[in-house]
Amino acid sequence: MCISSQQSRGARGLLNWTLSDLAAASAIGLSTLKHFEHSRRRTTPENLIAIRGAFEKAGIVFESDGKSVGVRLKIKHAGRHASEIQRGEGGGQF
Repeated sequence: MCISSQQSRGARGLLNWTLSDLAAASAIGLSTLKHFEHSRRRTTPENLIAIRGAFEKAGIVFESDGKSVGVRLKIKHAGRHASEIQRGEGGGQF
C-alpha cells in the first residue's frame, strides 16, 4: 500500500520528527520530502517504500479500511509483556 502525504505528516507528528529526521531515517532528500508532504510533486514508488519503511521501523502502523486512512504508533514497554500491560500489572495505570 502506498502512503499519503497526510499519513506522512501524521506519522511525523506521532513520532515528534522533523522533516530532517525523516530524511535521515529514510535516506531521502529533504526537498523531495517537502514536495511530497505539500503535495507539490509525486514521488517515486521507491521513495514511498523508503518513507514507509522508516516509519514502520520507528513503530508506526498504517491503516486503511477503504473509506479512510490513518496512522497509529505502537507503544513500546521495555521489560513488560503485552499481557501484563493489558491487565495493568507491573506499574502505574495507563
